[in-house]
Amino acid sequence: MVIMFGDLRYSLRQLRDAPVYTAMVVLTLALGIGANTAIFSVVKAVLLNQLPYREPERLVKFAESDPANSVPETIDFTTAHDLRERSHSFASMSLFRDGDLAMVEQ
Repeated sequence: MVIMFGDLRYSLRQLRDAPVYTAMVVLTLALGIGANTAIFSVVKAVLLNQLPYREPERLVKFAESDPANSVPETIDFTTAHDLRERSHSFASMSLFRDGDLAMVEQ
């Protein structure tokens, strides 16, 4: 335990004698800790938190498929409107577009 306090006193003395180095070390640690906190906050909010719905396992996504195109596409507004008007199986429906970042809910 005594050796550890001696090492600590020596390192603090060295840092006091080199203020530019000390400032760079503190700045590097602050930037690293801040970046790590920011990235983890984004990952937690986007990937780890549950969806803000009561029963997220009941959510479904509609897509239209074309025999010539193997990739399903999101439905357009008129199709979503028709589904909303004619379907009685869903409590509510929302329309979102991946590229346009628009969302319509009723």
